[in-house]
Amino acid sequence: MRPDVAFSIFVATWAVLMIAGFFLFHVNKNARFKRKYFSWFVVLVGVLFIAFVAGMGAPLEILLFMASVAALIAFLNVSGASVRDTCGRTIIHKIFFSKLEYCARCGAKLDN
Repeated sequence: MRPDVAFSIFVATWAVLMIAGFFLFHVNKNARFKRKYFSWFVVLVGVLFIAFVAGMGAPLEILLFMASVAALIAFLNVSGASVRDTCGRTIIHKIFFSKLEYCARCGAKLDN
């Protein structure tokens, strides 16, 4: 596949994934759904990213580096995310050296 075509498809796919992820995991209040599918969605996004890097003709060294970075980002996103039962909010805690005490939406104490 030509790199310019792969990049165009990459941008369109990323736009669709961002919109779908926003509605599925931030607007949707179904905590059970979020717990079940959030990690799968993150892994799918990582795999698609690596597939696009490979489709654009990256050398093996770059592909391996990007795969390790994508795996690290996916791990940090999955391990830093929690879903509140009370309000259904998805909380992605990005500061790993401190703990959140309360939910910003409903004020309930978090189970750290």
